[in-house]
Amino acid sequence: MIKSILKRGLLGILISISLTVIVLLAILLLNGYSSITLDITILTKYFTSSVIIGFIAFAGSVLFDIEKWSLIIRTLVHFVITYIPIIHFIKYAGWIPNSTLYQAEFLSLYVLFYILHFFWYVTNNKKDAAYLNEQLQKIGVKK
Repeated sequence: MIKSILKRGLLGILISISLTVIVLLAILLLNGYSSITLDITILTKYFTSSVIIGFIAFAGSVLFDIEKWSLIIRTLVHFVITYIPIIHFIKYAGWIPNSTLYQAEFLSLYVLFYILHFFWYVTNNKKDAAYLNEQLQKIGVKK
């Protein structure tokens, strides 16, 4: 399990750093900047936050491998484990202001994302189960 956490965490780090660079470049290009000066302190905050958030979000996905827990329990535990550090680090990086209104807005979007993820996961599992049942019926295995 530790090996899986580290592998997934490393993938999360790579994806989060890539997304950070892409978003920063997109913001610069959309605002018409051809050259900029970056404060190393700000850049360090961005990348530190990005690395930690990526690791936590992806490493936490091992919770979905715990088959004795229901999907809703796995989703809720992952939500709590990831939300607390993520909200801290996005405030640290300055990606959202330290305001109750913005934090409530972020929480709303985070909850919406988890609801959509949950229904996507359930829908995919139902499709997979239907496909497997169909294949089993083709070879003559009864439900």
